[in-house]
Amino acid sequence: MKFGLDLKQQIVEGWESGYIGYDDLKELIKKISSEMEKETKKKREEDFFLLLEDELEKVNRFYLEKVKEFENEVERLEATAARRQAKKKSRGGADDTEIKSEELKMMSSLALSEPTEQERMIKLHAQIGQLQASVWLNTQGFEKIMKKYDKFMGLRHTDKAKTPEFESRLRNEAFKSDRLETILERFKLMRTRMNTEQGRVELKLISGSANKPLAEEIAARLGIPLSPAKVRRFNDGEVNIQLCDSVRG
Repeated sequence: MKFGLDLKQQIVEGWESGYIGYDDLKELIKKISSEMEKETKKKREEDFFLLLEDELEKVNRFYLEKVKEFENEVERLEATAARRQAKKKSRGGADDTEIKSEELKMMSSLALSEPTEQERMIKLHAQIGQLQASVWLNTQGFEKIMKKYDKFMGLRHTDKAKTPEFESRLRNEAFKSDRLETILERFKLMRTRMNTEQGRVELKLISGSANKPLAEEIAARLGIPLSPAKVRRFNDGEVNIQLCDSVRG
């Protein structure tokens, strides 16, 4: 499947502004490569790089907005969990079933329509996965569009190729920061505590070292973050795998 079509199918409804305008950039490259008049060609090249900067800024801005939104939600959920634990201790270790029953009665009497803590956690987890997927898709999109530019301009495999420098820059863009990973770690810790309290189990996704990009794509499409793991090989060919996440159950 062509990347442009794949990108369109993966865009999250309502998040359209958070994705690279791949088709627009691709169309501009085609116009540059087919233009014979020198000045017009130069002007279109300038337009291409201006649009590329605009797309990077757009993707970065959306990512930072979403990350801030997730950070605030994690803080609210952590505060809710802390209050629940404090209430449990103040009642001399009353079990969650008793506390939850009273909370449900209170909610019913107040006729509240707000989502429950569990519903909020499920939504947050899904959105973290969706943002991870958008990071992967945008990274692929920007890398592909620059390779396409080099190809159409005859710069591929030359010292004038733009791709190596651009990919190096891309790694330092805001949407490639580790803030989302930090949020995910906080969320996982909070969810593990909750699951332990309530006797729940959760799905873990673990990857080896054979094809890391494929594993990241699968994780992004499933919306299930990869659990950290260290894989190293000994001189005799044996493999040592260390799981950096709790998988007991």
